[in-house]
Amino acid sequence: MSGLANELQRRWNPNCEVEGGRDVVIKVGFQLGAGGNVVGDVSSQILRGPQSAVGQAAADRAVRAVYAAAPFRDLPREFYGQRITVNFNAREACS
Repeated sequence: MSGLANELQRRWNPNCEVEGGRDVVIKVGFQLGAGGNVVGDVSSQILRGPQSAVGQAAADRAVRAVYAAAPFRDLPREFYGQRITVNFNAREACS
């Protein structure tokens, strides 16, 4: 699971240069089908940081990172069909 989170964090592109951009933590949730594709919508929630356009932009970018990384083919079978949640931490991504 950490490999999946690392891959998503790598694909995420938070705006580190704007005020509050480094303080954002976003939680995304999604489900994978048998082929590793995303099934349904990816949900996002701002856990920490500005509840503003900066936070929403970070959340939108996190959702796009999930879609960009699909299909997820190297996961254990038990992940397919399950709800997966991953936190995106801008402090880690901006360092």
